[in-house]
Amino acid sequence: MRTRNRMTMVAAAVTAVLALGVGGASAAPAQQDGTVSTASAAAVRPQLSYGSTGTWVKYWQADLNAYMHVELTCRPTLAVDGDFGDATLKATKCIQGKLGVTADGIVGTNTWGAMCDYLLYAPNTDEVVDAWYNSCR
Repeated sequence: MRTRNRMTMVAAAVTAVLALGVGGASAAPAQQDGTVSTASAAAVRPQLSYGSTGTWVKYWQADLNAYMHVELTCRPTLAVDGDFGDATLKATKCIQGKLGVTADGIVGTNTWGAMCDYLLYAPNTDEVVDAWYNSCR
């Protein structure tokens, strides 16, 4: 229950900040009901694919690991090293299939949105909350 409350507080804080227009032009706008659409935040998340490197790949690898930890599928978990290599490609395709998006190994708008929706409503652990916070806020 502690992590669910933390997730609710983080989501409420993000919604409040975005509703006030704080955070720059790349921030996701609040909807009329005060919620923030994960799809509207997609502009800040880059497309990733085999050969990509860097911080966003690390975030994606952490997202994949959080999914694998909760769902106990598409294993083994990944080294969070920022290198979108063979293991990350295999895990991405597996989880894309589970999330109901095209399993092409390319992390684009639909894949990010499906993962963020999953992380938002997944049973909360510190790993899931951290993954959502880094990739989806």
